[in-house]
Amino acid sequence: MSAHRVQFPGVAIMLFLLLAPSLIAQPQRRPPRERVEQYKKMKLVEVLDLGEEEAIRFFAKYNKHEKERQALRREMMETINQIDRMVGENAPDPEFEKDFTRLQELEGKLDGERQRFLKDLREILAVQQIGKLIVFERNFAEHVQEIMREMRRERWRNLERH
Repeated sequence: MSAHRVQFPGVAIMLFLLLAPSLIAQPQRRPPRERVEQYKKMKLVEVLDLGEEEAIRFFAKYNKHEKERQALRREMMETINQIDRMVGENAPDPEFEKDFTRLQELEGKLDGERQRFLKDLREILAVQQIGKLIVFERNFAEHVQEIMREMRRERWRNLERH
């Protein structure tokens, strides 16, 4: 961690350079999930008060962590889908047990990935910053869920009017 912090314009330029390829590649409106992720990254730079070098190192680890987490969640969903098929086919118990075991292994890997990520962050961030990240992630997820609930309510109100 450097004692010298880059002023906001430097961080803004760095963020633009990191995000520019995705902005240029899709001149149309980006999908909502992508816009949320870009917003989340900008807020993380702000909340964690990241300097330019810290931001580059942080997002290298963060992006790697997110890709691994998404791959594990995808595999978990595939396993759950397999269990769903077996329920419909009235499969024998041993087949369920195999997939239950696989699901537990994947959950353990997901937990292990989170622990590895937090440990690796100690090379880049101060303990306070890691604490801010943990709280930010919880609050951000809750905030996004609330926005989605409000959007659904608004859609429902609009349908009722017509």
